[in-house]
Amino acid sequence: MTRFSGLTGWAYSLPSQRYPYPVHPENPLNPVQFLFSMANTKSLTLLIDKPSWPNSRPPKELAALHGNGGFDLDQALLHAALWTRPPRYSGCDLSDSHAWLRYLRAFAPTYDFRLRREWDEVSHQQKAVLSEEVSVGVATQLLTEQVGALLFVETKWLVKLLGTKLLKLGRTTKLGPKKAPDYLFLDNALSFSALECKGNQSSLKELQRAIKTGIEQKQNLNPGEGNKLKHSLVAGLFLPQARTKEAATLILSDPTWEEMLPLFTEIPFRDLLTGVTQLALAKHFALLGCYELANVLTAVDLYDQRRALREVRGELSFPVKRVKGWLVAEIEQPFAMRSQASSQESLFPDERVKADRLCFQVRCPVALYDKLTRSRTPAEEVFQLASQLEGKAWQSGSDEISATLRSPLGFELRLEHR
Repeated sequence: MTRFSGLTGWAYSLPSQRYPYPVHPENPLNPVQFLFSMANTKSLTLLIDKPSWPNSRPPKELAALHGNGGFDLDQALLHAALWTRPPRYSGCDLSDSHAWLRYLRAFAPTYDFRLRREWDEVSHQQKAVLSEEVSVGVATQLLTEQVGALLFVETKWLVKLLGTKLLKLGRTTKLGPKKAPDYLFLDNALSFSALECKGNQSSLKELQRAIKTGIEQKQNLNPGEGNKLKHSLVAGLFLPQARTKEAATLILSDPTWEEMLPLFTEIPFRDLLTGVTQLALAKHFALLGCYELANVLTAVDLYDQRRALREVRGELSFPVKRVKGWLVAEIEQPFAMRSQASSQESLFPDERVKADRLCFQVRCPVALYDKLTRSRTPAEEVFQLASQLEGKAWQSGSDEISATLRSPLGFELRLEHR
């Protein structure tokens, strides 16, 4: 009936499989319900748009995911926090205030993935931001667990880092079909792929129209000589509102491969690998609160930034502190009023609705921080770290009140309801 992905956050349907989790002797839940009660798991329909691939044949690792399943919402929000975090700190971005934490109260306390009734009263602008950011979280969580994705960086930041002459994009705009794809991601085979994310709360039809636009955006990458893309994906998430009858759905599509010839020109593989890892490190450190180091890591030439890196070592500030070999930052958000779940919304108790505080913690090994800030050859340090990513994977775990992710770069992210 259903196979679950062990300790990871995704579960998906396959025929002729038995439930791997036993029914608790004192709990009348069936095996699926028992698993869902252990973590913040939400049901989701995953559709693979097979006709969008050449000869209607998507890669096997993606085709196998088609069907109904579930995912860990807390882990998806941690991915959203990291990958929507700009690598450079400006003080002007929503991420600088950890605004994503407000999403924890946006979802109905049900196994069905949908928004709470209170969300109907929120402004259209906030709804649009949630749709886009949660779509990034759900899509990146899926790709890390099912296709071995490791690091995601925004295309626009990669262009700034490597130089516009090295990366051929069509004439782009910030919105519409000429907008560049959102992300380039690196997997555990050290291959590169493109990802465009879409989010919608209105209907599946509107989502499908948005995905069509996303395919056009992916085709905005011009052909050239250089590294080829392994996957080229548009991921669209339909997140239903409280009174919507349709179910939450994630759609994965692919454009015509004739339009997706090699992406990069005149750039060695080593430089591309180092650039992606450098920006991913910047995103991690910015999320941690090491803003000075994050900003230095967005510089074009790290060799010229050696003095700035050394100066960063003495600039740790609140909320970052050293604790037994780790750099730790912890953000605690109190809830003025406990969330209430009606009998219609929740069949089983949800410990999260009883919480009056939410704690988000990020940790980084001090050894990694010292290596980057003390090295005389920081670019070489980043490349060596990138070279060790082959075969690596994200690690994750959840229980009824918390979720934890361990990045292949050594960082740990934790979300806990207290």
